[in-house]
Amino acid sequence: MSDLTRFIQAHLPGPDGEPAGRAVLEPETIKEMWRPHASQMGQDIWGLGTILYASNNEGGFIIGHDGNNEPAINTAARFNPETGNGIVMLETGNPLLASEIAGEWVFWETGNVDLPTLMMSAPKMFRTVAYGSVPIILASLLAAWRLRRAARLDAGRA
Repeated sequence: MSDLTRFIQAHLPGPDGEPAGRAVLEPETIKEMWRPHASQMGQDIWGLGTILYASNNEGGFIIGHDGNNEPAINTAARFNPETGNGIVMLETGNPLLASEIAGEWVFWETGNVDLPTLMMSAPKMFRTVAYGSVPIILASLLAAWRLRRAARLDAGRA
């Protein structure tokens, strides 16, 4: 946990006036870590060695990094450079719980859903849409069948 905490702290000015980077990274390197370098699905998502999780609504991003390993170890770090707020999560027993909680923090901090959270939720959303569509399709087919049957009966009476 201490190395993740140091990772977050390196992005802030030090308590004795040290610049961001705290003699571990150059301030220019920190700025490159906050700047988009690659995108996925049309969204800026990678800085220099960091993930850009979501807009912080101030022209920048919530930054951080996740890691996991089997058996079920999951870590997540998120940081808002604009406010100085951050979260570090360490978790065992579930391969994604720390990432899910950190994603909830991003939403709480910014009101924006981060792309990894959206991607983790996509299979459940697609299943929900598919299961919800089945009754609608069946009801539509039944209604169409009844309308055709009623039209045939009316045509036969005429």
